[in-house]
Amino acid sequence: MQFDDAGRRRLEALERLGFMFDRAPSFMALLRGPEHVFEIANPAYLDIVGDRPIIGLSVADALPDAAAQGYVDILDRVYESGLPYRTSGSRFRQQRNPDGPILDLYLDFVFQPMVDENGKVEGIFVEGFDVTARVLQVRRQAAVIELGDRIRDLEDVPAIAQAAAEIVARVIGASRAGFGTVDAARETVLMHPNWCAEGVAPVMGMHRFRDYGSFIEDLKAGQTVIIGDVAKDPRTGASAKALKAIGISALVNVPIREHGVLELVVFAHFPDARELSSEDLDFIRQVGDRTQASISRANARRQQDVLNQELSHRLKNTLAMVQAIASRTLKGLADEPAVDVFMQRLHALASAHNVLLQQNWSGAPVADVVGAALASIEAVDRLDIDGPPLHLGARVALSMSLLLHELGTNALKYGALSNSDGTVEIRWWTEVRNDVDTFVFRWTEKGGPGVFARTRRGFGSRLIEMGLMGSGHAEMDFRPEGLVAELTAPLERIGDM
Repeated sequence: MQFDDAGRRRLEALERLGFMFDRAPSFMALLRGPEHVFEIANPAYLDIVGDRPIIGLSVADALPDAAAQGYVDILDRVYESGLPYRTSGSRFRQQRNPDGPILDLYLDFVFQPMVDENGKVEGIFVEGFDVTARVLQVRRQAAVIELGDRIRDLEDVPAIAQAAAEIVARVIGASRAGFGTVDAARETVLMHPNWCAEGVAPVMGMHRFRDYGSFIEDLKAGQTVIIGDVAKDPRTGASAKALKAIGISALVNVPIREHGVLELVVFAHFPDARELSSEDLDFIRQVGDRTQASISRANARRQQDVLNQELSHRLKNTLAMVQAIASRTLKGLADEPAVDVFMQRLHALASAHNVLLQQNWSGAPVADVVGAALASIEAVDRLDIDGPPLHLGARVALSMSLLLHELGTNALKYGALSNSDGTVEIRWWTEVRNDVDTFVFRWTEKGGPGVFARTRRGFGSRLIEMGLMGSGHAEMDFRPEGLVAELTAPLERIGDM
């Protein structure tokens, strides 16, 4: 057969086109007629559909999984309308055979109608890219961030485990997810209420691990169990029938251990055999690590709360004993008011300890310290309290509680709260004094009787003059309209002591 130069060039062009078609990074296929029969497809396209024989077959016959997902309906609309169809990140659930595993792919593609010389659609050109890795990576990253947001402030261990299970299920496409409480010695798990996809029954109650395989040993060792096909995995092969009876053809179990002992298991179940990618496995382990860390923190906080409650109980007993001893020792003294003052100071100290206990003895907000110290004042409705959120260290909080008790007691006896009209304004703020960031606390009495500095200074006066940190940073101004007391301390130190 001979070709002229023009024919030879056309043949060479077709050969080059075929060469590029086969080696193109995008997947491509040509469909002919209203039945969308495969005429040609490049290797990238064959890989997308699972290397199934498709040439000469219609899409509906060659790819029943694609037809079931509505892709043939879209092709019909493109063929009838002559308008292209474009989509980004569209999911294609690839299943090479009815009994095989399902693989989720995400595709960017176009269905481009091809027309003849009369403008009539005669076929559809398919081209696109597999963007599964990109889509799933974005979803995994978003899921890890979501997990952190959801469990950050959770104190309840079951709530933490359930949040992790639901996120894993959604990202990797499980049909059931939840958590169970494990008795490692008995090798049993108590399954708690779990998340289920529509139409999937929950699995709850007590179960023996050995009834479903031998993977309990891996969980005890702290290893995440990932089984893509329960019928083929040696750990579950003998129990595959029992697993499939409760809708499990593939499973993921993430162990949660405390002090080396298996305590919980976070699980995800699949109704079909499933091939999980290395990225999925990394994601599952990452979620497991974060869940383990969050549960450990929650348990540590709970243990700290128990210790704090015990400490508080013992401290209250000690203070009660001191009060009892003081009461017996001072009983019968002529100066009974002095005994009452002493008891009131012990009560103020106990109130301050209660505030600190709520903060695990890490200190307390100024507003909480002020509120607790002055809560017992009968004229509390005449206190005007305001200031920005600031945190005091434990030692400074105790000092401030005693100072406020003395100021409040003096105001009730001699100052603005000794009549029916006086008020007390309590303010705190920060400012720069002598190039140092300074905490300022001011007590201002108004509307009371005239006040004056007493020549005889008692314990309360000396305590106030010592200031917040026992170093004398206190000013007492006995104005005609009422006492103004100002306490200051370096800002950087009030939160550390």
